[in-house]
Amino acid sequence: MSDEVLKEALSDAGVIIPSDEKLRSISQLVNAQIMLQAKVERLTQELKEANAELEQVQTKALPEALLDLEVTKFESPRFKIKLEKVYFASVLKDQREDFYNWVDEQGDHGVITSTVVIEFGRGGRHEAKEFLEWLHRQNVPHATDAVLVHDMHWQTMRAYARDKVEEGVELHPGFKVHAVDKAKLEIKGV
Repeated sequence: MSDEVLKEALSDAGVIIPSDEKLRSISQLVNAQIMLQAKVERLTQELKEANAELEQVQTKALPEALLDLEVTKFESPRFKIKLEKVYFASVLKDQREDFYNWVDEQGDHGVITSTVVIEFGRGGRHEAKEFLEWLHRQNVPHATDAVLVHDMHWQTMRAYARDKVEEGVELHPGFKVHAVDKAKLEIKGV
């Protein structure tokens, strides 16, 4: 499509035809976004690689080198290094209950945090409040400490805000909405 055909189509659609300078400016901004997106992707990958290299040096190469010299501490005018034990732990999902029973048997039940969560789902707010009130009236240890936490998934909140603003609804003073124009760019063939 030629520039003249495009300009005529824009004019017919009631769109003010931008100047060549404005079109060049938009083109430059698109190019800048393309370059910055590529830069962020490259730097993200470099950071991931650098973290992996650092982990290898911190947990393997340097400790092995020091232990080969039978040294666990080393100090120079520029740095001080000391080997310390760091422990990582996890429990297989299908073994968790047995593991917690074992911890109890060890007399260490105080290290286990117990949480009761009941999902009422969307629209279940009133039922959740009623259940919490009922729970508070029961003679259940810690029931009076139970609290109801409300949440809205961030994507749902975004859509809700958009809908209310576009409907012209006066928003609750505690509901802060900030609209930003964001250019989403898809690079073809990548």
